[in-house]
Amino acid sequence: MHRNYKLHKTKAEILEDIDRYVSYARNKFNSSSDAIMFSPEDALRTENDFLFQTIETAIKA
Repeated sequence: MHRNYKLHKTKAEILEDIDRYVSYARNKFNSSSDAIMFSPEDALRTENDFLFQTIETAIKA
């Protein structure tokens, strides 16, 4: 729901944003992955496959 009505973005665009923002945070704060937190919004209504993709993208960023 948030993807369509709040973000107005495709799944690919959201994955790109996650990668960009998590990478930015890690570089900005010169942090290890333990110091950066990612929390998917509206996770209960998100398709499981896409939810797993978002988490995997954040971990790899």
